[in-house]
Amino acid sequence: MSKINPMNVLILLKNHFQPLSYKSPTTSSEEVLADELKGIIQACLLSRTYEVEIVHDLVMDGTGEDMDVEDIRLMQLEEEEEGGPSSSSSAQSSAQSTPYTSPDKKPAEFIDIGYKRRAVEYWKSGKMSFGSVQSKFKRVKHQQILYEWDKQLAVGGSNYDKYLLICNFVLDYFRRAKAKQIIIHDNQLRLWGASKAREIGMDNFTASKGWLSKFKTKNKIVSRKITKFITRASSASAGEIVNSATSFVQTVLPHIQNYGPHCVFNTDQSGFNLEERWKHKVLGTLRRRRKVFLL
Repeated sequence: MSKINPMNVLILLKNHFQPLSYKSPTTSSEEVLADELKGIIQACLLSRTYEVEIVHDLVMDGTGEDMDVEDIRLMQLEEEEEGGPSSSSSAQSSAQSTPYTSPDKKPAEFIDIGYKRRAVEYWKSGKMSFGSVQSKFKRVKHQQILYEWDKQLAVGGSNYDKYLLICNFVLDYFRRAKAKQIIIHDNQLRLWGASKAREIGMDNFTASKGWLSKFKTKNKIVSRKITKFITRASSASAGEIVNSATSFVQTVLPHIQNYGPHCVFNTDQSGFNLEERWKHKVLGTLRRRRKVFLL
């Protein structure tokens, strides 16, 4: 790779951004950006090769919202439009495992599957009357809802329960991955969703693009572009390495003889930086100064 002329780079940048420029005082943000760009150009000058790698990552841009019945309904529609459940299986699913809808046709509130199980078990435990069940479980508004919940529990819950389980599973895995700073793509979210669906018997769930879009929107998951600037120094020849090693020994040997081996440290293993320190030590009324060089 040919050597970089930093002034040519600056001229190219000036020509590109000149139409967007206007007079204004320099801000601290601009100074920080300029310093970062300066560091990149200096790294190029000190390296023989470099490359720019661009990757996309999913991150959470805020706090997500809880799923509701309408969200699940829209997700189901997306699944069906993109080749999800067939008409026959969809009808069967709708009859057996959709959330209960009251006679006025308003969307039902979501009721946790654990609450449903407790209500049904209490109802069936001793053939309790509906009034007894309703007094203990206030969210049981109609007797028919107990039969609906019984059917849903027999197939592992309603579609809402299953969709919610899938979404919570994917969100939990996503948060764990981000805590470990792992780069995540859309396909990984879809794979997690499809895997969980197979586990709970939702064979018609495909983790469609429509489902993914709504899942990301609800949980405020967005894509971010990461630009990695990688510099590499090319390997020196064997002769260059030998000459460099010989020159180094000749340079440092007089210092080693002057200060003694006990003052010599290997910085590759010790991790020291080049600096000069003064240490003061008081012994009675005598103050000694020790000058230490870390090479």
